[in-house]
Amino acid sequence: MNAKKVVENYLQAWQQGDAKKLRSLIADKGIFGSSQLSADGLVDDMMRRPAWRDVRIVSEIYDKAGNAAILYEGTDVQTGQRVRSSEFIWVDNGLIASFDGLIVGGAPIGGRTDAMWFSAVDAI
Repeated sequence: MNAKKVVENYLQAWQQGDAKKLRSLIADKGIFGSSQLSADGLVDDMMRRPAWRDVRIVSEIYDKAGNAAILYEGTDVQTGQRVRSSEFIWVDNGLIASFDGLIVGGAPIGGRTDAMWFSAVDAI
């Protein structure tokens, strides 16, 4: 499966809350933020996060080496706020081997918007 198809399936599985499908797209070992997690732990963590609705890809770029850069937005179902996320994903052998991203949105804090940097990198 090429990087574009893996990324499309990843976004779809996450939006549908399909942990089994999501897990099937992620390499066995990873790091999420500063914590090293198994792929199962990463999926569990992702499934606990607030769902988004009305998700659309704003921009996407793929290369032949399996790298992808995507920008997408959606509405956080808990806060009702529009949120944007950029993710930089590396697909190796049909699996997400690493990704980094930035989520911007949520409730304004002190006149600015919340931002959260996250990282998941194959530990092998």
